[in-house]
Amino acid sequence: MRGANPEALVHSAMDMGIAFQRECEKILARTCGYGVIQVKIVLFVAKKGDSVLQKELEPVFNLSRPAITQLVDTMTANGLLYREMVEGDKRLKKVCLTDSGKSLARRSGLELAKFYKLVGEALDAQDMKNLSLIVKKLRKKLEINSDQTAF
Repeated sequence: MRGANPEALVHSAMDMGIAFQRECEKILARTCGYGVIQVKIVLFVAKKGDSVLQKELEPVFNLSRPAITQLVDTMTANGLLYREMVEGDKRLKKVCLTDSGKSLARRSGLELAKFYKLVGEALDAQDMKNLSLIVKKLRKKLEINSDQTAF
């Protein structure tokens, strides 16, 4: 696109990301009672088979070890997660979903699917394909690993 202003495009993309984040926060607070980061962690753990090493959460969510520990502590106190020691290495801890965590993963997944459908209805098949290619290209250029997404 000739004459496109990269600065304006970046700001527009950032604004759209913030708008998506806020909408997800509203949906999840209204329907599930939890924030986006907690739901993202639950969905990530569910996607990985209901348990992950706690240290795996750090790069995915771009949070420090103490921040992850605090989040997992809170989510454990709320009955969403529990920790298990890893056999053979007492330093490692596995984070596992409780039944309440599994239920939250199902509920939030259904609620977010409605939002995804709404967004998808705004784009036709070619738009979706083009946007997907653009996102992949930007992730590659900016070295953002697509494995580091939780939703």
